[in-house]
Amino acid sequence: DGFVVFDRRGLLVYTNRAFNQMTGLALDSAAEDITIDDFDRRFTALCDGESSTRPLAEALTAETDGDSPETFKLARPEFRVLARVARGGHSAHGESILFFRDVTRETEVDRMKSEFLTTAAHELRTPMASVFGFSELLLKRDYDETTRRDLLSTIHRQAGTLIHLLNELLDLARIEARQGKDFRIAVQPLRPVIE
Repeated sequence: DGFVVFDRRGLLVYTNRAFNQMTGLALDSAAEDITIDDFDRRFTALCDGESSTRPLAEALTAETDGDSPETFKLARPEFRVLARVARGGHSAHGESILFFRDVTRETEVDRMKSEFLTTAAHELRTPMASVFGFSELLLKRDYDETTRRDLLSTIHRQAGTLIHLLNELLDLARIEARQGKDFRIAVQPLRPVIE
């Protein structure tokens, strides 16, 4: 986790190595007086423009500071998503502290899960629409034996597709729950796989 500390006058006194590595900012509080506003400007310049625009000074003095992290998307030095919690001057010495956590991986996993759920819902809806539609037709109308058999065949085929999709989803859930412990890793000849 990255830490940034300001004294009671609002001047930067400390940034840890993790923060410097996350942001690429090498702020030397010994060489210059860096205020909260100076820090805020430099940090915001690294962001992609979609991030929170609430001034840091306001975040530090807010009644609810520290309750929920603000999220920032850094464009420089490399893409990262950082969560920031600001704690105003409530400590014995009146310092203000910023906690930064790199949540890039968690954000990407959430995006992938949302994308997966959207795709899975679409893939499940397609055969389900056939099953529902054709079974409704069979319930509401009388058909000759050939048409009836054709409709039932479609329902059966689409139900099989649904079962296959659900089995694949269950397999994925098991793999995730077991974290790949059921895999048996072995060297395989490539030709049979390709053929």
